[in-house]
Amino acid sequence: DGIGDGVTRNWFQAVSKVLFNPHNALWETTTSPPHGHAPRAGSDVNETHLQYFRFAGRLFALSIINKIPIPLKLAPHVARYLLDSEIGLEDLWDYDAQLAKSLQDLENFKHNVDVSVLGLTFTAMRERVGQGCEQVELKCGGAYLEVNSQNKSEYIGLYVEFKLIKQVEKQLKQMRTGFQELLPKRILQGMDSDALSAMTQGVEKLDLADWMKNTNYSGYTVDSPQVKWFWEFVVSQNEGVRRAVLEFATSLVQPPYGGVSSLQTRF
Repeated sequence: DGIGDGVTRNWFQAVSKVLFNPHNALWETTTSPPHGHAPRAGSDVNETHLQYFRFAGRLFALSIINKIPIPLKLAPHVARYLLDSEIGLEDLWDYDAQLAKSLQDLENFKHNVDVSVLGLTFTAMRERVGQGCEQVELKCGGAYLEVNSQNKSEYIGLYVEFKLIKQVEKQLKQMRTGFQELLPKRILQGMDSDALSAMTQGVEKLDLADWMKNTNYSGYTVDSPQVKWFWEFVVSQNEGVRRAVLEFATSLVQPPYGGVSSLQTRF
């Protein structure tokens, strides 16, 4: 059986591909770039979906602990939820910019404009895989409560909470439980969602200078012809080929947070 860091990194890559396989119906991709992953509202079509999400939380925690990036991006609001950070309208822009703009426009309506002409009520639509969508109330009696200039801010807050949290709250809670089982809140104090995403996803842009500087040359030196030929080849290639070479050498598609220098064992 194989042992070592390479095997561990390969395990993370293989498990990530299975966990985020679209056929499992567990995740959706946000409509706004950079297109992160978030729990899917209809994931309960998979009977074991909550176990998957708890495992996902643990996997992201292990990725931070072992400094092994996962080549998949979490939606920013999911990262914020794992850290128990507040989530609001600004987070909706990363999830669905078109919807966020519509709600922002509603919020910006002048008080002398009659919002009730829009015909909105305190309801939202929820996906049911294989069954279309169903209407749910954002608050008790919401189907009969009209949105107007006086209550529009409450409506927007409840709508955002529903879209980002409430409709997938069971899934998010399982993710957070799994994540904080390995990385308790006291360890995460001071960390924000950007740092968490960077630590789990790794460095998006491959820094060749960092790679060259932190490469071990067993039996060779930086001035050896073979080493020079190697780097000349790497430099001449596009980003896709460079990442393929990096994966072959390190079992990583991209370097961890902190760059190649943070690898426990180097190429």
